[in-house]
Amino acid sequence: MRNSWGRKASALLVSAGVLTGLITGAVPASAAGVDFERIAGETRYETAVQASEQQYPAGAEIVYLATGQNYADALVAAPAAARHEAPLLLTRTDRLDSTTATEIERLNPTEIVIVGGPAAVSEEVARQAGKHSDQVTRLAGENRYETANKIVQTNFGYATRAFIATGTDFPDALSASAVAATRDAPVLLVKGTASTIPAETVSTLKSLQTSYVYVAGGTAAVSNDITTHLRNENIIPHRVAGKNRYETNVALNRLPSYYNSSWIYLATGANYPDALTAAAVAGSNRASLYLSKPDCLPNSTGNAINLSSVNKVTLAGGPAALSENVYDLLLCSRSGINDDLPKANQSVLTQLDSLEVKGRAPKTGYDRDEFGPAWHDVDGNGCRTRDDILRRDLYNITLGSTTGCPDKGVRAGTLDDPYTGETIDFVYGVGTSNAVHIDHVVALSDSWQKGAQQMTETHRLHFANDPINLLAVDGPANSAKGDSDAATWLPPNKTARCDYVTRQTAIKAQYGLWVTLAERDAIRGVISTQCSSQKAIAVTPVR
Repeated sequence: MRNSWGRKASALLVSAGVLTGLITGAVPASAAGVDFERIAGETRYETAVQASEQQYPAGAEIVYLATGQNYADALVAAPAAARHEAPLLLTRTDRLDSTTATEIERLNPTEIVIVGGPAAVSEEVARQAGKHSDQVTRLAGENRYETANKIVQTNFGYATRAFIATGTDFPDALSASAVAATRDAPVLLVKGTASTIPAETVSTLKSLQTSYVYVAGGTAAVSNDITTHLRNENIIPHRVAGKNRYETNVALNRLPSYYNSSWIYLATGANYPDALTAAAVAGSNRASLYLSKPDCLPNSTGNAINLSSVNKVTLAGGPAALSENVYDLLLCSRSGINDDLPKANQSVLTQLDSLEVKGRAPKTGYDRDEFGPAWHDVDGNGCRTRDDILRRDLYNITLGSTTGCPDKGVRAGTLDDPYTGETIDFVYGVGTSNAVHIDHVVALSDSWQKGAQQMTETHRLHFANDPINLLAVDGPANSAKGDSDAATWLPPNKTARCDYVTRQTAIKAQYGLWVTLAERDAIRGVISTQCSSQKAIAVTPVR
């Protein structure tokens, strides 16, 4: 089931930059009073112009001009542009679009800052832009890393904290750029797989008196050797990363800030063009920039956006970049319980056929404690697994202190229940928390009778707390399920059954659990009639 947070009547800014009308829709309480708008042009260059027109109606003293055919220079320039309350416009390498030239003329700047060398922004473009300003300055190095140093050295005289991101891909650099722009901090680029940082970059950080560096992205993006090098230079690195670009973006947006903005921007995380200038504009407005998939809002992003404290949402880019689903803040995970899980290069039926078929073992010796303490904090994040799953599966959540999670527990939220298809308003507390259960998709008792007795204590603990085996669901529906397998219970919501048995099959494959003949036939019946071509969930067997 998919769910929209809704939208308020809002002005849509289309490619010509004119007010074309009002878009209305049902507005849930969580979205009441929130204005939505879209800034979009026919090209990335026109989108940048529209952002400039909206942000700087009275003109600007400085204009930054970077190539729109690559991301590195523009993303590093965004914090500098935000710092100087300056628009960041984009150009083709070899010519200046007429719309961009017209916008520079309207802005009437005293200085135009060209970002990047002639290979990025040609001398002819610099000449054309110079017709509209008395001063043209070029900030460039031999490569993107040196150009980043030039930008930072010229625009930031002092910065106790800075951001570092890989220069070989855009998502983490984009997120770092936007977050840095709201915090008046610079961004520097590094070769993420290198073992050291160039001496010039270290020199730049020390000249800024930077003692603390946020490293955007995981070790695949920026190596541990680089963080070690920073420590050796007496610069403290703090890695900020998630499991993917969207979670990394959320983690960066959660960093401490002097500003508590009620305005957020959304940009696609699939490509960089429309997001290039969004980072600068969001920074100027001290607004958070979140990344979205083109066709839906990642669940991690949706949970991070607290609409109760937001009064304006701006989408950067047209429907091809951010669809109407994103405009409606439609969450990706609402479409299916397995959407965020990796797919295997085999069908569910093939994975099912790999499972051993035999009868149930006796239930003798089963006890919940055989699987470790209920809702153990396996990952050591300070919260029990129950709160982790509530935070993953619910949306419009309110965080606070709970029994299993001080400060970060889910106090309230909304669940689109996969088992019943109903929407449930969750409220933490005695007599209310049980409205939502955390279900073991493969029940612990069922697993005990089908192989878990032979697991080690450690494997049983991980099985009981493995996110792939856990779903937030309707409490009464979960009670009705009990320890049933697919032969004796399936979700009342028939649209969820295919995903449900697909997940059960994957869990049993991962943990080496067997199925009964009746159970296998029940799963095969669901798959064969509803989703015969569905891919299995990719798992790594635990032995």
